[in-house]
Amino acid sequence: MSMSKWLLSGLLSVCCIATLFAQTVQYDSGYSLRNYQLSHYYKMVSWDDSQYKEFNYRALNSSQAITEFMNWRAIFPPGYQKNGSQKYPMIIMLHGAGESGRSWQGVFSYAPSDVRYDNNDHNLLHGGQEHRDAVNRNASDPRAFPGIVIFPQVNHSGAWENGWNNGALTQNENMAVKIIEYMLANYNADINRIYVHGLSNGAKGTWDFASKRPDLFAAMAPMSGVGSNPDIMTTTLVTTPLWLFQGGLDTNPNPTSAQSIINTLISKGGSPRYTLYPNTGHGTWYAAYAEPDFFSWLLAQDKRKIYVFGGSPAFCIGESVKLGFSAGFTQYQWTLNGVDIAGATDRFYNASVVGTYTVKFKRADNVWYESFPTNITSKPASTFSPTLTNTGSKILPIDISSNNVVDLVAPTGYTEYTWLKDGAVVATTTSSTRNISTGTGSATTAGSYTVRVKESTGCSSLPSNAISVVYTSPHTNPTPPVQANPVVLSATQTSLSWSDSPAEDYYEVWRNRRAANGYSSEPYKVVGIVGQNVLSFIDAGLRPNAQYFYRIRAIGGNDGRFSNEKLITTQDDAIPPSAPTNLAISNQTGFQALLTWTASTDNDQVASYQILLNATQVGTSTTTSFTLTGLTPGATYTAEVKAVDARNNVSASGSVNFTTPEGGLSYKYWESETSLSSLQAFDFTQTPDVTGIVNNFDISVRRQDDLFVFSFEGYIQIDATGTYTFYTASDDGSRLYINNTLVVDNDGLHGTVERSGTYNFASTGRFPIKVTFFENGGGQALTVQYDPPGAAPKQTIPDNKLFLASGGSGARVAAGEVSVFPNPVRNNLTIDLTQYKAHTITIYDQVGNTVRRINVDGMQDIKNIEISDLKEGTYILGVDSKRIRIVKKN
Repeated sequence: MSMSKWLLSGLLSVCCIATLFAQTVQYDSGYSLRNYQLSHYYKMVSWDDSQYKEFNYRALNSSQAITEFMNWRAIFPPGYQKNGSQKYPMIIMLHGAGESGRSWQGVFSYAPSDVRYDNNDHNLLHGGQEHRDAVNRNASDPRAFPGIVIFPQVNHSGAWENGWNNGALTQNENMAVKIIEYMLANYNADINRIYVHGLSNGAKGTWDFASKRPDLFAAMAPMSGVGSNPDIMTTTLVTTPLWLFQGGLDTNPNPTSAQSIINTLISKGGSPRYTLYPNTGHGTWYAAYAEPDFFSWLLAQDKRKIYVFGGSPAFCIGESVKLGFSAGFTQYQWTLNGVDIAGATDRFYNASVVGTYTVKFKRADNVWYESFPTNITSKPASTFSPTLTNTGSKILPIDISSNNVVDLVAPTGYTEYTWLKDGAVVATTTSSTRNISTGTGSATTAGSYTVRVKESTGCSSLPSNAISVVYTSPHTNPTPPVQANPVVLSATQTSLSWSDSPAEDYYEVWRNRRAANGYSSEPYKVVGIVGQNVLSFIDAGLRPNAQYFYRIRAIGGNDGRFSNEKLITTQDDAIPPSAPTNLAISNQTGFQALLTWTASTDNDQVASYQILLNATQVGTSTTTSFTLTGLTPGATYTAEVKAVDARNNVSASGSVNFTTPEGGLSYKYWESETSLSSLQAFDFTQTPDVTGIVNNFDISVRRQDDLFVFSFEGYIQIDATGTYTFYTASDDGSRLYINNTLVVDNDGLHGTVERSGTYNFASTGRFPIKVTFFENGGGQALTVQYDPPGAAPKQTIPDNKLFLASGGSGARVAAGEVSVFPNPVRNNLTIDLTQYKAHTITIYDQVGNTVRRINVDGMQDIKNIEISDLKEGTYILGVDSKRIRIVKKN
């Protein structure tokens, strides 16, 4: 009998019957349970799910009444042999709360009389199609999963987990365990290659299930969900391969929660895989299933693998490598070269001897199994000694009020630094710099310092050279040098000189900035060190028109003494910075653009940049980029940047010309966590999840396939007067507006339905057009068409007829002029329409979002608008297709 025949025949109606606590347990294939009756599922996906076979688990009491049940769907790979010798890997997919038998959106939304109540295929909504395709691919394809996939469906509770509950499985998890055991016993599933993953509430269930039954799963992949008890869960799962997917815009869980549990795993020695999609909300599974190695990563995991902490199966001389194995087994026994290691009966073992290690483990069936072998080797001893340097003076104490900072500085690029004082470890850090003293210093700082670094092999290097810090009080040697009058060279440099000090080893140059001429004070600090018998120093990096004190300290015989003190004032700065270069425009929309440039240079320092647009300053920046906002689509601009130094010297400008794009539509996009039923009920004033620009009415820019809303806005070019018929065909609802008038009402929950409406254009030009759309579940479709008057056929509205705003030759633009006053404006704005008969006045913010829309009857000459509620800032006033920048002052 072929696989398909025995799966469909129903001959295997009662495959296994067991008695537990006076209950009869039954497993059935070929049909599922609906509302406590045996029947077929209710189809709720739009694609072909016929390859998924129906199964049902149920428990009956002594009266044969059903006390618990769970439907599940299973798919098998091509060539699958139920009774062959080959074992098949198996995925357990835990759906989200919204896909339970009693569909969940905060409440159960199906009545018991509804055929969808306890048996629908909503559990296949997310991931069902992707898993079907993976199972059907050739096994050589890296996107293939040549195994079994089961989708159990919760019925009563609508959730997989309900908190840690002292480690007890939930009722739904208990039933899922029975289904897994049934598949292992009857369908050739491989006990060592079972993988669990889930999304949203199913992701929480993935953490919960894998933590409470870690013996079952070889890998886990939660999507948009973290565990309820991170500390216990991460301890249990530290050796389990894990791949967590998180949306950067998700709020439940938020990225901080996801990163926190990942960090906890890493801190305990785990090596989880974490993928953050920065611009994605809760629906991470679309991107996760599209990862090129999603299925191959799962297939690479096996329960029999030993986990090597740190990843390298080799230990450094004098150290060991930690080995680990899955939690959840009843007994463990580690072996070395086939011989049991006495006392090594924990899930962890520290291997310090070269050889081949395995671990024998016992499952609940009281049978011993054995892991794959892992060969442990040793690494060669290091021959590298890092070079250690220091900042500041290492001769303490300092006899003047100082800001002496003694930092030990090791080479960068290493993952770990072990710091030693007088041969004893005092700290292990990831920083290449360690502070040991500040201010004047203390006696406790004295000692000999070295550092060891962890090399790429994972082993520690030899110790570095030693740096000795001494504490000598009082200072008696050597003879203090005598400092001559410094010579100021420029606004940023001065030349120092001094007399020789016999018996010195080297000189320290100390500098202090005085609180004068607008500068704050800076304590004395070391700014230079010169060798023996070197009697001069040029100090650079000073500030213009600033006052500095200098002292020279002679160092010799682990002692040091200061010279006399000298004061200088640097020259003022009259040199402007160089002009910014390489100005470029990128990330353009019709309303904003990113301006970047190459940094200017200055003899002192560049303090800021002035940004000008069409010769008017629009902002400042302390970086080399600036976002230009409040632009008009189709307009040409000249952007300029000038550098300003700390003394307010202004450079010449660099400039770039650019024209903003005119065509396209702006859109707003929202994602919902609850069911949607109409556009009329949706609050379009709430902040969108995403905004952007598209060439046409295009819902492919969505981030998920269900529970989303779009609003597209722009202008349509009308070249001939007359009555136009507009059409929308959508699944689910859509609405089309012209000039704020509803023309096509295609709202509501439905499959792809086309509806139409007409609008009479009395003049040519560009007119506001808006289309709104929502998708609840199932398929997704939106097309927008029109039928112009005359012989022109019904057609999709061409891209070249849709505009963000008019900037060209439309007749309505040429009709006349518009003026506004006052500008800047406070509370009331007057618009002169004497030469322009407008229909709509719209106020936009700087990125093109609509703030307010006012209808005009077309006959008004003057229109007064009260805008006291607007925040201070720059806005765009749209009078039909014209655009005027206004500035609101409070």
